[in-house]
Amino acid sequence: ARVFGPSRRSGERGLRRPERAEEKREQRPSKKMSGLIPHIKTTPYDKRFPSTNQASHCWNRYNEYVMCLKKTESDEDACKPMRQLALSICPDDWWNKWDEEREEGTFSGVKMTDAAATSGH
Repeated sequence: ARVFGPSRRSGERGLRRPERAEEKREQRPSKKMSGLIPHIKTTPYDKRFPSTNQASHCWNRYNEYVMCLKKTESDEDACKPMRQLALSICPDDWWNKWDEEREEGTFSGVKMTDAAATSGH
């Protein structure tokens, strides 16, 4: 039953709507939507980055992905989970720019080649 006016029990004013059985049930994605992106996952909370500005978190996740590529000799499949974590928190423009910079050799983060090995020192 709907109650109009102030609620005598809680002191609230205005309309109160009774809870519906549908509202109590857990919201589940429709079958149509759930099949579009299987196993999508965002990066987990990292206590190193407690504030709402996640720029440093993004930068570190992307560099962790690059380090994975370096360790696995550019094995994209082995590093796919690391890339997903970076992509889930970084703006598209940033990681697209960083991918291009890595290809051009101008990326200011982790380098794919060891500078000492290439300079002869």
